[in-house]
Amino acid sequence: MFVPAMYRKDLSPVCLVNERGRRAAILQAQSPKDMENVLRHAAIQMGGKGGMTLGITKEELMTKTVWYSLSRAYRLGHAVMDARRKGLNPIQAILRTENGKLLLNGIDRKSVV
Repeated sequence: MFVPAMYRKDLSPVCLVNERGRRAAILQAQSPKDMENVLRHAAIQMGGKGGMTLGITKEELMTKTVWYSLSRAYRLGHAVMDARRKGLNPIQAILRTENGKLLLNGIDRKSVV
């Protein structure tokens, strides 16, 4: 869920586009959740990627979004691609990038429903 929508931020009007020029514009919806559902469906139809525009104030940006999420996603994606290109383990690359610790390895078949 888009974080500002969790705060019941009205997302309309909103426009979604992809790299091939496909566009979806939604002028209004009954709720932020309905708007997000329509946008998710449109994004899937566009191949799962696209850019979105919407009106948001500086105050909303500072208080109702996750800071540094795009730069973190970029760093993680770059680490995975670099590891794959070099034939290294992408999980280890993520752990190094995030200064993380591996907690589980594999699947416990007994707990899978």
